[in-house]
Amino acid sequence: ASKADKKIITDKIHLSLQFSMLIAIPSCIGLLVLGEPVLNLLFSTRETNPLAAQLLQIGCITVIMYSFSTITNGILQGIGKVSVPAKNALVALVGHLIVLAVCLWGFKMDVYGVVISDIVFGLFMNLLNFRSIKKNLPEFHLEYRKTFILPFISAAIMGVAAYLFYQGMIFVCHKNSISVLLAIVVAVLVYALALLKTKAMDEEDLKNFPKGTKLLKLAKKMHL
Repeated sequence: ASKADKKIITDKIHLSLQFSMLIAIPSCIGLLVLGEPVLNLLFSTRETNPLAAQLLQIGCITVIMYSFSTITNGILQGIGKVSVPAKNALVALVGHLIVLAVCLWGFKMDVYGVVISDIVFGLFMNLLNFRSIKKNLPEFHLEYRKTFILPFISAAIMGVAAYLFYQGMIFVCHKNSISVLLAIVVAVLVYALALLKTKAMDEEDLKNFPKGTKLLKLAKKMHL
């Protein structure tokens, strides 16, 4: 492939990874801060088991892990390395089973061990996939700042706002369903604003997203 073709490929990889993390990171933070209220909303006929909420909050990192691995699987298949994701998954599975065995029988962690081993599987898969991409596309360099750091800062701001708003609403109206739904709306608005203010997304990024041109016009009208 020519240099121009490789530039197009790496640009599309950056955009794919950035877009997936812009969704996955706030989803992870949202489950972390609103895990129990969300479970109460979904299963409102009975009180949520505290263990279920705890496991959801511990395992929320898998949202990021599996989002990243799904995109990197697609990238490897897209550049012709169809069998590589399957081989990486096999290696990650072996690591997963070893960690699971240590957690269950070594540390007696019960169901927590299952969650931890799932996280380890995702971690192994991502590391192996990323190594394979770098091996086949040496010119590719992951933009950590725009892919991870700035979205995480924006999501952290969102998480604080959502948690405080939820607690305030519960104090005022004592209704979980109303509080959590409004907190989610607030979270979406705060996250979108934080992305623009932290420069996690610039004009070019917005144009590349679905309905990006309309979003860009709206952001300009609102002086964001």
